[in-house]
Amino acid sequence: MGFTIMATEGTARYLKENGIESTLVAKQHIGPSEGLKTIVEAIMDNEIDLVVNTPYGTGARRDGYEIRMATVLTNTASITTVQGLAAAVEGIASLQAGPMKVKSIQEHVSELNQLLAKQS
Repeated sequence: MGFTIMATEGTARYLKENGIESTLVAKQHIGPSEGLKTIVEAIMDNEIDLVVNTPYGTGARRDGYEIRMATVLTNTASITTVQGLAAAVEGIASLQAGPMKVKSIQEHVSELNQLLAKQS
């Protein structure tokens, strides 16, 4: 979809196994290592436009608090559920497909009735 993805080690490995490239960042509770910034440093440096954080495990939960705090401080969009991510991806794909169209409820009902009539 044209995005650059930054991910911690486990997520980066999973994405790669599924054909999605990403840039590696360090987990917050581990700290910077091998020249990698932590995810919170990347957020605070405004290198990230959207954060997807679905914490699992003790370290991840502690990191989650710091990640959410960084998103609030930098006014960075944040998604915290897989369902929210799925909805965001669908919305972004729809916007990339073309301009948004606004229709009244009456127009939607009329189109639905036309489709139903064709099926009969």
